[in-house]
Amino acid sequence: MKLKGLLFALWACLLFSSCVPLQSNVEELMQPPKLTEEQFQVEEALHNAVGTDIHLKYPRSGSYRSAFTFFDLDEDGNEEAIVLYSQGNEAEIRIAILASHNDQWSMVTSYPGLSFTSEVDFIRFEQLSSRREKNLVIGWGTGTTLNNIVTVYTYDPSRSSSDRLVRAYIGDYSQVAVDDFNQDGLQELLLVTAADGYDIDTPTVRLLGEIPDGNIDDISVAELNSNIVSFLQPVSGLLSDGVYGAVVDCYTTSGAMCTVAVAVEGNTLTLPLNGGDGELFRKTSRQQPVLSGDINDDGVLEIPLEMPAPGHEKLGEDALFLTNYSILSGSDFQTVQRAFVNQAMGYRFSFPEQWVEEQITVMRQGTRETFVFYVYQERDLYDQSQEVLRLRSYSTQDAQDKLETNTYFPLGTKGTIVYCAALPEDDGSGLILTEEEVQEHFSFLY
Repeated sequence: MKLKGLLFALWACLLFSSCVPLQSNVEELMQPPKLTEEQFQVEEALHNAVGTDIHLKYPRSGSYRSAFTFFDLDEDGNEEAIVLYSQGNEAEIRIAILASHNDQWSMVTSYPGLSFTSEVDFIRFEQLSSRREKNLVIGWGTGTTLNNIVTVYTYDPSRSSSDRLVRAYIGDYSQVAVDDFNQDGLQELLLVTAADGYDIDTPTVRLLGEIPDGNIDDISVAELNSNIVSFLQPVSGLLSDGVYGAVVDCYTTSGAMCTVAVAVEGNTLTLPLNGGDGELFRKTSRQQPVLSGDINDDGVLEIPLEMPAPGHEKLGEDALFLTNYSILSGSDFQTVQRAFVNQAMGYRFSFPEQWVEEQITVMRQGTRETFVFYVYQERDLYDQSQEVLRLRSYSTQDAQDKLETNTYFPLGTKGTIVYCAALPEDDGSGLILTEEEVQEHFSFLY
């Protein structure tokens, strides 16, 4: 069947290529985005200043994805244009600043970026110092999968044109978060950096911002567990009552996911539950890529702790897991919500309190994405006689199961995937939810 499908696809390509020029379509897809009138004027001014043999660079992440970024750098009420480009065969990316006078754009300065980078990760503007002007922050891609380079610039309109853009900081990062972590009214960058086997031996987290002398530098640095090999995006917020910081999900040398909690106390980074015994990694280690965050919108960040579903402790690779979303409480965790997280299908079902008390477990039904929730009978995991809920997800392109006898009601749709649930008759146990309650406890992950 696969061979027939491949032959049909090749035949279709040949058939339609006689009507539609495939090469032309590919070339169209590779064309850069069309410029607006203002962007065209800026590009023309750039050509007049440095020549036409330039290559525009587009940030690959963040809010600003264009090679042309407009922002009021000097706080005079008029936006400047920031253009990222390379010239000729040079790899170095440059930062051009252009200003408009009487509707005519002209070059203010062209500042060298980094000679050893070929990509722009992000560009953003943050109030990192007590100066009136915001800082220009650029993340540069290094071509590796581990760390990038971040640079922080100040723009000083009192200086001569060629010297207005000043690099205030340069450093490594794998992931970055921006927030007022120390609650001083200014923004700080929280930078997590992976060990790369070259000049960085230990994973670290750094708090970057304004130091007492007015410069921008590392305020505090903390080393992380050497078993961490990569990081996901940090999420900032309250870790517990009065303690602000971030949670950072990461992967370890074993391939498991775990979470680092970073607290900011004054101007010092601390790592709760990060003692030498590896308690944090032992408790937060999980096989499923379930992410940390404020999952119940209470203003406090929760960390997922994984546990086998009741009765699944000895099933090995066939085991299903439940997630206890927990907050830091002193030197331990406090569970605030238990849930079944189906990462592959993109949904979470949070358990009502009565389910937690009654040891509800879950089992996959057949080969389809159907999961049965039922009261766990300790002597027989496969005794599903006291079923409380079924969750099912399927593609609209799938053939329907004609032998299915349960009556499902819809929970939502994502693309071509339909999510639905079925309830048994109410047996008076207090464990059978209403359709409205099922909908309330069901949520999409993305």
